[in-house]
Amino acid sequence: MRRSNRLSVDEKAIVYQTIVPDDDFVLEEFIRSRRIRNVRETTIKYYVDAINVLKRDRGYIQVEKPVMHLG
Repeated sequence: MRRSNRLSVDEKAIVYQTIVPDDDFVLEEFIRSRRIRNVRETTIKYYVDAINVLKRDRGYIQVEKPVMHLG
């Protein structure tokens, strides 16, 4: 029986080991979440354009982190 709603260190290790989303998945989910929140399509287009520039220039600025860890 669980005593709290928090995961133990061992449980977190299992979760983080099995769920490794790539940048494309994370970005698609972000755009999908914005559409669910009924954000205007022009705003979504801005997000997509900014994400594409970031992905294009990430190697140029020598950042090896996944996009979801930037911020």
